[in-house]
Amino acid sequence: MNPYESPNHPGHGPHPGGPYPGGAYPGRVPPIHPEQAAALARELKRLNTMSFVLGVPGILLQGAGQNMGGAIGAIVTLGGTAMLVVGLVFYAKLRGRHPAFALLGLLSCLGLLILYFIPKSCLHCKTSSSFSARQCPACGAPLGS
Repeated sequence: MNPYESPNHPGHGPHPGGPYPGGAYPGRVPPIHPEQAAALARELKRLNTMSFVLGVPGILLQGAGQNMGGAIGAIVTLGGTAMLVVGLVFYAKLRGRHPAFALLGLLSCLGLLILYFIPKSCLHCKTSSSFSARQCPACGAPLGS
C-alpha cells in the first residue's frame, strides 16, 4: 500500500482489524486473553505468597536481633536482613520491576515503602501504571498488589 496513492485507488483501504498492515495499531497493545490473565493471576499470587513468607519473618528477625545485642544479635539481624531482601526480590518481580530493587531491603521498612510507591509495570505488556492500579490500562492484565 502506497501512502501517496489516492484513496480511490483499487486495493487502498483498511486491513482487517485496523488501517495498518497486519491490522495492528501503532502504540496500542492487544488485550490479554482470559487464559493468559488467569495464568498471570496465579503467578502474581505465588510471588505475593513468597514475598510475604520471606519478608515478614525477615522484619521480625531484624527486630529481635536488634533487641538481643551482641554477636548473636548481629547474626540474627543479618539473617533477618537477608530474608527481607530475598522476600523483596519476589515483591519487586510482583510489581514488574527488576530484582535489583530488592536491595532497598537494606533500608528495612523504609525500603519496603519506597518499593511500594514506585509505579508498577505490567508483566504482560511492560506498560507502567500507578502504584495503586489493579489492572493494566493498556492490555487489561492483572497487576501485582
